[in-house]
Parts: sequence; structure tokens; C-alpha cells
Amino acid sequence: MKIYRLFGVLLAGALLLGLPSGVLSAENAAGEAGTPDGGAMLQNPAAPEQKGEAAAVDFSYASPEEMLQGMNLACENDEFALYYSRQNMAVALLEKDSARVYSTNPYHASLDADSVGNTEKALESQAVLTYIDVNERQQILELYSSSDCVELGQFSYTEYADGVMFSLSVGKDAGERLVPPAMTEARFEEIVSQLEGRPARRMGIFYTRYSLEDELSEEEKAALVSQYPGIQNGAVYVALDLSERESSEVEGYLKELGYTVEDMRRDMEEIGVQLEETSFPNFRFHLEYILTEDGLTVNIPNDSISYDVENYQLLSVRLLPFFGCDEPVPGGEGYLFFPDGSGSVIEMDGQDEKRRRLMTTAVYGFDAGDELAVDARAGEPCYVPVFGVHRNDRGGFVAVIESGDEVASITAQLGEPNGSFYTVYSTFTLANEKHVERDSKVSSLGSKQMVYLFETGRTPYSGNLTISYHILPEGDSGYSGMAARYREYLLSQGMTEKAGAESLEAAVETIGTALYPADFLGFTLDSEAELTRYGQNIAILRELIDEGAQDLTLLLSGWQKDGLDKAGSGTVKLSSALGGKADFTELLNYAKEQGVRFYPDVDLLFVTRDTLFDGFSANSDGIRQLDRTLGGIAEYRPDIDDFDDLHTGISPQRYAGYFRSFFNSFSKYGVSSVSLGTVGSYLNSDYSRKHTANRGETREILEALLQEYSRDYDLAFSGANAYVLPYASRLNEISMTDSNYLGESYPVPFVQLAVSGCMSVQSPAINLEEDMDRQILRCIETRTAPKFVVCYDNTELLKQTDYSRYYSVRFSVQKEHILDAYRQYTQALGPTEGSRMTAHEQLADGVFVSFYENGAKVYVNYNDAEYQSGDVTVAPHSYAVTAPSAPR
Repeated sequence: MKIYRLFGVLLAGALLLGLPSGVLSAENAAGEAGTPDGGAMLQNPAAPEQKGEAAAVDFSYASPEEMLQGMNLACENDEFALYYSRQNMAVALLEKDSARVYSTNPYHASLDADSVGNTEKALESQAVLTYIDVNERQQILELYSSSDCVELGQFSYTEYADGVMFSLSVGKDAGERLVPPAMTEARFEEIVSQLEGRPARRMGIFYTRYSLEDELSEEEKAALVSQYPGIQNGAVYVALDLSERESSEVEGYLKELGYTVEDMRRDMEEIGVQLEETSFPNFRFHLEYILTEDGLTVNIPNDSISYDVENYQLLSVRLLPFFGCDEPVPGGEGYLFFPDGSGSVIEMDGQDEKRRRLMTTAVYGFDAGDELAVDARAGEPCYVPVFGVHRNDRGGFVAVIESGDEVASITAQLGEPNGSFYTVYSTFTLANEKHVERDSKVSSLGSKQMVYLFETGRTPYSGNLTISYHILPEGDSGYSGMAARYREYLLSQGMTEKAGAESLEAAVETIGTALYPADFLGFTLDSEAELTRYGQNIAILRELIDEGAQDLTLLLSGWQKDGLDKAGSGTVKLSSALGGKADFTELLNYAKEQGVRFYPDVDLLFVTRDTLFDGFSANSDGIRQLDRTLGGIAEYRPDIDDFDDLHTGISPQRYAGYFRSFFNSFSKYGVSSVSLGTVGSYLNSDYSRKHTANRGETREILEALLQEYSRDYDLAFSGANAYVLPYASRLNEISMTDSNYLGESYPVPFVQLAVSGCMSVQSPAINLEEDMDRQILRCIETRTAPKFVVCYDNTELLKQTDYSRYYSVRFSVQKEHILDAYRQYTQALGPTEGSRMTAHEQLADGVFVSFYENGAKVYVNYNDAEYQSGDVTVAPHSYAVTAPSAPR
């Protein structure tokens, strides 16, 4: 028999008897889920609120049409009709012209042989919540709107003129739970004798026998008598550490036997235990469905969320995990669109059994207040809060996260063994957590245990959770149609079309200086490596222009004092080692004369070094993680197979001062363009006690600053996080592929399609890639300008800096590669100049075609064999172009 030590028994007893109910939040105490209009999108109900009834959730319909017959019509417009179920809270959108149905849950989910356990509950749910017990931090738990709301009858519904709203209470409402924390041996055996099979076995797992005749110390026996006085009369069975789901399981078995609260109270009296009212994990919120001209908008008003904040913390909400999902069909055309890198297609048919079953990407990438190590091997970033499904019936949709994108992640789920359905969905993290090691509370002194630290408060993130599902017409339901619809959305949000955005260019990034250790009079001191002096940039431009490169963008990195290792001050300080102000001004004037786009790069989100008297103190100005350690990024260095030193993140509350300091001093040099680098790729939270900021608050701060400074400056960014797109004229370091996870079928230029005609897009440095020729083909396929990173001199000193990842960057070596890439790129896309890319398509494995507004088509073949179709022939590892004709 399993014997628990004294402290474990005491802890278990406290958990089983129920935590003190405490004071519930004002919303919960009142039995309300927030105000009806706090962030709500639905207004003026068309009918009174109706209470739902407890019922088993069952999706065993023979067809979508049969499911609709059992649902109620909420509202309709010319394009769509919105239906909802009063029994299981499912919602379905009927596209009138095609008769296609897009539903929150598969109509035949309950018939799926792989639909068991958690998968079954998720398939039948509209929301999945994760939470943690504030008083017991060792496990993250889940609740499902199916089993923990509908089946308990804890919901209501209200019809509106343009939609329907459900009010959910997920998790058992407060009261006495029918789960006896302990029973006498006779009583337990009497109950188990009435059960058969699995229920009987499960009860034997959930309850453990204790007796004073066990081999226990006197101290442990005294603890048992104190906790369960009836043990002096014989053995007792005790339930230990039951999860919410296990408690529900026990309650279900006992209810079937007719066991009542009165029975439980008598059993507790027999062993001398007094029951207290238990605080259950229970979360209330509104779930709104709004019919639109494009399809459906789904919203959870943040103000509607309420629960017992003293005992529980809501961590995340997985919203509509199976909306519009589909199943593999042999020879079918169904796929998921997953926003990994430039974009990824995940085909449903013919998948490798070794594929990843789940793929998750964080919208807007790493949070330096949560992550430290940035490893390029970990995958590509997610720039846009978009996902979609192209179904086998040629229908499809693109989903845009309109609110809550800052705290969202997107997951693609690839069928078996997690059910047979392919789906893609969003999870919103309302409170972050971190798993850390700390001193144990229940074991001997000095021992450790893993516990969760987490943000506290009803919802540290205060925005609504809103997703718009745009139903696409047949023929435009693929990823190109999704990109076109998302482009329309971006234009409505402030992104603008710009003249000249479709021009063809090559980009050159030069590294000015970085610190390296140099000997001086027997001492080792930091010295500036003269990698590319200001005047040497002129030499680089002149050599390229003289050889025919007429359309160039120059990006300056490490151009200030100490270069890539610049200290924390936002003030511009030119490097005397690179030539000083006179040479910098000469470079600026030369670039203007030659029509070269000129972008000095500055990082206002991170500090490489914390030095004295630089205006930055890591202790007071740096971001903190949940465990109060400094937050920042440490990039992976392949030469040492390790990460470099931490680049400390600047607190978002300090951004305004750093921006102001930089632009005030930068304005003196007469430069009208600047690259704000990491602003386009990092959205950092801060858990400092003095200046806390979550990702939503950080985004608001950044957008206000971008709006202010974009009035006077032409802004470029490294990365394409959607919130910078209304302010960008140029994007740098943009992925041209996906992460190539096993299960991803092929990459697509979704991001490039969405911004085409609005800004120029530049590649990562292709001279740092293994196969430069393949990267040039990628540039041609995706209309992404090829970029090279170079140094003019002293490249051997890079090996002594922290930036040895820059290899093969000597300009004299790379010059011909730059010119060759420029010639190939401009030759291939010459017929498209002045015209934006409008569509993209895979013709065969490794063969793609891009379509342009003027009718031109650009074919790229990555294969070893020639590709031929009709009049089009594409040589191996090459491209072909058809002249402009009638636009696609």
C-alpha cells in the first residue's frame, strides 16, 4: 500500500476539505458576467434572455443540413444565415449561394473513432479555458464549454438583430460538490460494490486506504487522527489530489447511484469531518456571434469575464478550436493556411505519419519579457494574426484576429491521433505563466519543486478577444484569396498604397563597427573595429552603380560610436573611428545625388551594454520576467554552439524618452529616413514592480510613437509585425519561407502578397545562407528584394567580436554576387515593374507561378528536372517569365 508522509497527508486534507471560499469578485458574487455592454459588439437584444438546460453534448448528425434542422435561425442577410443551437451552444453559418455550412463544431464530431477524452471535449466545445489554482501552483488545468458548461446547464442565450450571444458559466457553480473527501472502509466498499468495470476501477484509483495499523510514525498517526477522527474506529478511504475533471468523474458515478448531499454529510459525520462550502473553479463570460457581410465575427468582451480571483487565475482561452475544419479526402485539395514565416500550406491528404501533429506559433514572435534565447533554428516568426482553411469542397475562409492579437498564438492541428479533423485556431493568453524551481513547501528543508509563477488579476490583458471569419467565394478560397482579403483589411486599418513600392531594387547592409579586445600597454581594452567607414560606403555604392546597379537601398548597421555594441543612450553619437560628422554628411549627400535610399538602423528596444553615465540602468530601466530576472534576448552563435550575452530589453514605459532622445539628435543630420529595426519584430512585456506593461500596453505605446514620428520620417523595420504596417515604407529581414516543419507542405508568400504595392520587402542576408542561388530564386518567386550584408575592411576582426555569425561578408568577395543577384532579380521581374503581385500558385512539387496585376506571370522551378506545361518551359533551378497580357 502507498504510504504518504505526514506533511503530504496534511496538505492533502486541506485540499480535499476545500479551500476557504473567501470573498468572490463583485461580478461573481452578483451572479453576473460583467456588464452587457462592456466591450460588447452586440447591442439591443431582439428577444429576452433564455436559460439553457443541462443535456449531454452529442454531434452525431448525418450531414450539416441535418444539424441545421435542429438549430434556430438567429438572423440573416443577403449572403449568409446564422443559426445556433439551444442545446449544445453550437453556431453555424450558412452560405446561401453555395449552401456550404461553416460550423463551430463538426456536425459528426461524436462519430469520430479518434474522438475520445480531451479531444472529444474540445471537438464538442466552443471554448477551452486553462487556469491555475492560486493556492496550489503545481498544475495547469483545463475546462471545456461542453462538459463543464453545457452538460451542467450553466448557460443562457440572447438573440439580437445581427447575431446571438451566449452567457457561459464554465466550471461547476459555487456550492457543495458531491465528492466526499473521505469515507469509512465499509461505506467505500458498499459504494464500489454497486459499480462495475471502469467506474469501480477508477474509484479504486481516486481513493487511498489509510489505517492506524499501517507502518506509520506516532507523529503521522496523530496527524491522521486530527484530520479524520473516525479512523480510530477503523480504516478510512481518502481522495488525494483530485483534479477538476477527476472530481467531476467521481461526482458522476455517485449521482448515478442516487448518492445525495445528505448522504455525504452523514458519511462525513461518521468519520468526524465537517464540510465547508468549497470554492470551485468557475469562469463566466459572454460569447458573441455577429453576422457580417463577409461572414462572422466572434467576440468575448473582456469586461464580461469574471471569476473568483482570490483562489483561481484564468490563464488562456482557446476560442472555436474546430470552426470550419475539414477531414482528409483521398486526392482532395483541402489544406490549412498557417502563418509561419512568409506563410505555409499544410495539405490534408497524403501526410507523412511522422509529421508534427500540432504546430503552434506566437503572433508577433518572441516576447523578451518571457523568452531569453532567440535561436534561428527554432523556426520562422509569425508576422500576421491570420489563419485559414481551404476546404475540400472548394469553400474556405480566412480568419483575422482583430483584437487580442498581441497575446494570441495560432495552432494547426493535423488530424489523427487527435481526432480526424484538420483545423487551425487561436489561443489567447490573458495571464502569462512561467514554470520555475523553488524551495518545496511540503518536503524536507532545502529540497526543490517546480511551480508556476503567473500574472495575477482578473485579466491582466484588458482587450477584447475578437476574430473575424471572412468566407471566401469558390475560386478565391485559396491562400491567394486569403491574402487579398487580408490586404483589404490592412488598407482599412491604415496601410496605404505607395507610388514606387513595386520598383525593383537590391539592398546592401553595411556593418560600421563593433567592439573587440585590443592590447594597449599590456592592458586589454575594448576598441572599435573599423569594418566599414562612412566614406567606404560611398566606395561600395560607387562600385555597384558603375557596374549597372541603378536601384539600391543602403542600410547602415553599427554606424554609431561602439557600433553593434552601442550603450544605452538614445542620443546619436557618431563614431570618430568611422570618420565623424563630415564623412557621414558626405555619405548622405552622395546617396541623395545617386538616388540611393538611405536608412541608418537604430535599436530603441534593446541595449547591448549597460555602461556608466549612458542614461540607462538595467536595474531601473530594464524589463523583468515573472521571476524578476532581467529580460532580453541572447542570440544563438553557431561558431560556439551557444548563446551570446544578454541584450537587455528596455522597459516599454521608457520608450517615449528613448525615441525622443534619438529623434531630437538625429534631426540635426538632415536624414529623413531611418530603420527602427526591432520595433517590427519584438513586442515585449515587462513584469517589473515599478513599470509593469503587458504586450497590449506595449503595442499601444509603440503605435502612438510610430504615429508621431512617421509624420516626418520615412520608416523601415526589420520584421513585418502587423501593427507597424500602417507606418512602414520598407520591410527588412522578411522571411521567404516557412519553418519546414515535418507536416508543412510548402511555403507561400502570403505576407508579400498582402503588402504588395504598399511597401518594399527585403530578404534576410542571402550571402549568409548555404545556397545563395536558391535564395535568389526565392526572391524572384516572392518578389522580395535580395539583400546582402557586407563589411569593406578588417573582416578578420569580426572573429574577435560577439558577431562572428557574420561570415563571408567582405565586400570585395561579395560584390559580384550582389551584382549577379541584382541582374537576375531585375531581369526576371522587369516585365512586372510598376505592377503589384496579386496571386501565387503551386503548379507541381517545387514549381510555382506568381501573377501580377498587369498580366505578367513569373515561373520558378526548384527541381533538378525541366518543367513544361503548354507553351511554358522552365529549366531546372531557374525561372521563366511570360509577358504582360490580360490581368488575372
